[in-house]
Amino acid sequence: VLSCVFATSEGQKFSHLTIKDGLSQSSVKCLFQDSKGFLWMGTADGLNKFDGYQFEVFNSSPVDPFSLSGNDITCVYENTSDGTLWIGTQNAGLNLYNRELDNFYTFIGNEKNSGEKSPVYINDILSIGRTTWFASRLKGICYFNIVDSSFNYPSFSLLEEFKNITCFENDKNGNLWFGTPSGLY
Repeated sequence: VLSCVFATSEGQKFSHLTIKDGLSQSSVKCLFQDSKGFLWMGTADGLNKFDGYQFEVFNSSPVDPFSLSGNDITCVYENTSDGTLWIGTQNAGLNLYNRELDNFYTFIGNEKNSGEKSPVYINDILSIGRTTWFASRLKGICYFNIVDSSFNYPSFSLLEEFKNITCFENDKNGNLWFGTPSGLY
């Protein structure tokens, strides 16, 4: 369920948008407004793009390699330095949205392959300059190197207290704050 609040001199006005309005699922897990003004909502049943009038819903499809990797969306984030829009899922890795083709490129970790590309359960996404960082469950934190399209894990990611990063943020002093089930670092 998505509700919007508009402040006016007469008070606040609420708009309530539901499945009847085109939202793919009533439980919205994350909400993000991109640089183009679109609202992106992650639900347990797909990614929703809202232009202020109608919803466009993106779902995973086993027959379409350019669809989302999974339908349980946990986070959406735009790296404003290069305009890339990243979508994290609960158990299906990362997706990079291609605005020109209106489709997705998927990064999924796969233990069967020798080179794991990315973590699978994404909790949060953050950009610092041209580097995009991902907080994950079980794999800790990693960053994407746009130059060679690789995922890299800093050495502290191997420490047990950093294996489950639930959220993170950088402050104006350049410090990176990590939220974990055992506290704040």
